[in-house]
Amino acid sequence: MHCPHLHKLALDCCLKITDHGLEHVANGCHQLQFLSLYRCAVSDNGCSFIASGCPLLQTLNLSHCQGVTDVGISALSLGCRMLKDVTISYCKNISGEGFSLCSSLEGLEADSCCLADCGIQNISKKCFSLQHLKLSHSLSGIRLSSFGVSNIGTFCKNLKVLNLRMCRFIDNFAVVKIATGCFILEDLNLAVCEGVSFEGWEAIAVMCKNLQTLHANRCRNFCDRSMLALRIGCTNLRFLYLHGCPNLSRAYVELFKQSRSQVKILTIECML
Repeated sequence: MHCPHLHKLALDCCLKITDHGLEHVANGCHQLQFLSLYRCAVSDNGCSFIASGCPLLQTLNLSHCQGVTDVGISALSLGCRMLKDVTISYCKNISGEGFSLCSSLEGLEADSCCLADCGIQNISKKCFSLQHLKLSHSLSGIRLSSFGVSNIGTFCKNLKVLNLRMCRFIDNFAVVKIATGCFILEDLNLAVCEGVSFEGWEAIAVMCKNLQTLHANRCRNFCDRSMLALRIGCTNLRFLYLHGCPNLSRAYVELFKQSRSQVKILTIECML
């Protein structure tokens, strides 16, 4: 009631914050631009309150909010038309179909989620301003497949950062689509993507001409030929995260270092 000009509110781990509390926030803080509800007990009703009362919202963190579904995301998409960055990590009840009106969205973090193929297709098609997308640890075998992820390459033409770390269901089909379609990609994380073999790495080397950072840690099918392809391609590459690749010999790593001395090879895996 007394903070009408409040722009930023972080309620992380405030476990007693409920939808009723968010209703008061929405009624009084119409200037809110940043809201973090990490691990709060909120649901779709709370999202609806925020959508109706905070039209200027740009950044929203809903990670670990298990009560939020596509219904709440749809309400936010409709009411908060300036949303730029959304985090829904560990929200197991969101398929992705609720992002149909988020045309202003530039960044989406969805670690350890159960997004569906139709949801990824919806995000890729409708969020055409998307520049940063994080899908690491996505749960496969239920609703999301490599075919669904391939939509990123078909529609996300403005994507610069893509994190698919530990998405073990990713295969060459999706990687080739991404490499071909996301031609301004600068940072690509495929660590522990065991289904990517030479065909996928070759596509990255040939097509990703703006790529500066590549994560290939613990990719068992990253081999000598893959390293040779990168040595010839990816001319703007600056950082290569590489360790735990059993089919890669030390000799080819040394050959790469000799011809691409400007590229820093890092053995510490980036967990973010």
